[in-house]
Amino acid sequence: MLRIGIDARMAQHTGIGRYVRNVVRHVAALAPDITFVVFVNPSQDRSWLPTAGNVEARELPREVGVYSLAEHTTLPKALRRAGLDLVHFPSFNAPRFCSLPQVVTIHDLIYLLFPESCPSRLAAWYARKMLRTASGRARLVITVSEHGREDVVKHLGLPREKVRPTPEAADEMVELAGRVQNADALLARFGPLRPYLLYVGNLAPHKNLAGLLAACARVRESHPALRLVVVGKRTHHFPPVQARVTELGLAQSVCFTDHVSDEELAALYKRAEMLVHPSLYEGFGLTVLEAFACGTPVVLSNRASLPEVVGDAAVLVNPEDANEMAEAISGLLADPARRDRLAQKGRERVKQFSWDRTARETLAVYREAMERT
Repeated sequence: MLRIGIDARMAQHTGIGRYVRNVVRHVAALAPDITFVVFVNPSQDRSWLPTAGNVEARELPREVGVYSLAEHTTLPKALRRAGLDLVHFPSFNAPRFCSLPQVVTIHDLIYLLFPESCPSRLAAWYARKMLRTASGRARLVITVSEHGREDVVKHLGLPREKVRPTPEAADEMVELAGRVQNADALLARFGPLRPYLLYVGNLAPHKNLAGLLAACARVRESHPALRLVVVGKRTHHFPPVQARVTELGLAQSVCFTDHVSDEELAALYKRAEMLVHPSLYEGFGLTVLEAFACGTPVVLSNRASLPEVVGDAAVLVNPEDANEMAEAISGLLADPARRDRLAQKGRERVKQFSWDRTARETLAVYREAMERT
């Protein structure tokens, strides 16, 4: 029986973690003839792991942090001892000293194209180094969009035939959206919110919160009761965003929720007038599919992979033009019928993506990678 390892140390993260959890669950269900050896840290929650007989959880001998020295020492030893035929690293932090056949997923090139999003210059240097090393050593590279494929070909110099796009999905949000019946009660802890625009994501510079805030300041001139709800962890990027809020006189109009539960997030999507996603760069844009799953209309950037993901189910704008963004938001606020049409298009669009599809395409990559030398 084939043994494929999956590095699941990032399973508890928000974005990549969702990808890791769903890939593990779905490839295991689709390939009972393969044993999947899932590597986790001693401190990790494992309740998400499938109980199928072809899933073997392997606890690392000690905590191996993401982007740490132990990735290049402890992790390779554990991988070698597991008797693997192939190992999948769901991010670019593959260990330098691992000689096993490898598949690597590169979700985006944010740290290469937007180094200011890194917490330090050292972190930016390390990310650039690891992106090139991991992609070069892998037998095949997975991206989560066609645009991502073109990016790694262009910026990392990979041959196009080495890269396989396998899009993500929002299956869980589709299910949650159907279950959430008491949205107002779930959102009570945030105080009075409605009407509100919603932003979901981190606060890094490439996410363009500054542009969104400028657009909101313009929209509030004609919609003074409108609020903006920002769902994202308060990292080191928070102070400059907060300063911009104060500078624009929006202190009473912006709610920063910090971390929210999945149920709260579904409720926030469902109650929002619209999701606004002004990012300058995205490898995929999962939050947009989540909004679609909840019947929420979307205004978003026309950059990178986002047009590919949404098709004609959203309003696309130049993210660097705050006036254009404000006009798109105001236009939707004034046109409930159009919002309803977009919501319906979004519900149809999200059906084109599923984790089952992702898993099938990922399994095909595994099998092709094992045939390569």
